[in-house]
Amino acid sequence: MFNLLPDIDKRALRKEYRKRLVVCALFLSLATILVAAAFEIPRYYLYRTTMTDAKARMAVVDSGPLLEAAIAFDKEIMEVNNLMKISDLYKNLSAYGIMSQALEKKSSNVSVQDFSYTRGADQFTVVLRGVALDRASLQSLKSVFEQGSLFDSVEVPLSDFARNKDLNFTLTAQGKI
Repeated sequence: MFNLLPDIDKRALRKEYRKRLVVCALFLSLATILVAAAFEIPRYYLYRTTMTDAKARMAVVDSGPLLEAAIAFDKEIMEVNNLMKISDLYKNLSAYGIMSQALEKKSSNVSVQDFSYTRGADQFTVVLRGVALDRASLQSLKSVFEQGSLFDSVEVPLSDFARNKDLNFTLTAQGKI
């Protein structure tokens, strides 16, 4: 039946159909926005009430003795941390700290029989006596001591390298405090 209409009427009907389609689409969009807003309203009120409650709790904490206690506790923690840092510095300069750093990186081919530690006013001396399986093991022990930042000078007498196996050695390392 639509085909029987003249072209002018067909165009007018198409135009009217498009207008109705746009109006329906706009109405559906508006209805969707209104439904979404209706779902967001409770969330908004919940957010506002929790925010006001949180602000009230913050005001109580800011004005009460809890804030002073928290600040005092924070200061105590900072003091303890500073003391721990200072004790860590002195631990590295103690005989135990130096010995553990010295022997931590030795290979299994080196056995230490004697450890001597002497501390002066501004420097310390560590003397290791032991047996190395071969020259390479003794050289690697010496290089480990030289590579560390703890010791300024490391000496192994040349006579300790005289044998090929089972080398008795004396390693002397000095560092500044």
